[in-house]
Amino acid sequence: MQIGAVLGPSEFDPKTATRTFRIGASDYSTTAVLPDVIRALRVVAPGVMLEAEAFGEQSVARLEIGELDCSFWGGGPLKEPFHSQLLFRDRPVGLVCGSHPLAKRARRGAVSLEDYLRYPHAQIKVGQIAANPIDTALAAMGRARRVALMTPGYSANFALIVGSDLILSPPARLAREAERLGLVAFELPISVPYNPYALIWHRRADADPANIWLRRLIASQHDDNAGAANVASKRARRARLVP
Repeated sequence: MQIGAVLGPSEFDPKTATRTFRIGASDYSTTAVLPDVIRALRVVAPGVMLEAEAFGEQSVARLEIGELDCSFWGGGPLKEPFHSQLLFRDRPVGLVCGSHPLAKRARRGAVSLEDYLRYPHAQIKVGQIAANPIDTALAAMGRARRVALMTPGYSANFALIVGSDLILSPPARLAREAERLGLVAFELPISVPYNPYALIWHRRADADPANIWLRRLIASQHDDNAGAANVASKRARRARLVP
């Protein structure tokens, strides 16, 4: 992406702007999506403030009345008056503590379906957006997992499963962070589709220069649908976005 595409319309100058943007962000997006965006903002728009609001059941309504500029979204297609832009797709993976009975199998990529269902699971619950794709896939096979812990966010679960026999199945982008805590990630022994993750906004923001700029900046940090092989070239590209 060229510099002009991120700097956006001439009516909004990020280098001198002092605007506050309000964006809906779940626990997932705060951990896996926002860090790159914040780093870019601090370089190209030092006077801009980003106010991240915890995503909840009222977030879409707050978009409609203008209390949010945009929001991260993983709940599937939305109809008018909302518009969206796909950022990337993610899929769940398994995650266990390094001392878990399955840790050795996980490191070898040898976790079977029976292994996966033998131990209790930790799960998150955020509103009523959609059924959990893992449970949907298991139900189609006539199987189910036993949930022993349910919390409102993934990041808390990383610490909670340390030293336990619990299995967590977060999106792959979060598992990368969890591995720094000594947790072990593995491919799920069931087929679960990739989940599209998007940025959504109300149509009234379509022509707003500041909103256009913010959406382009966010997309420039997460336009990685082509896969991990392009990470190095993307980082180089992003470096050239700095004015």
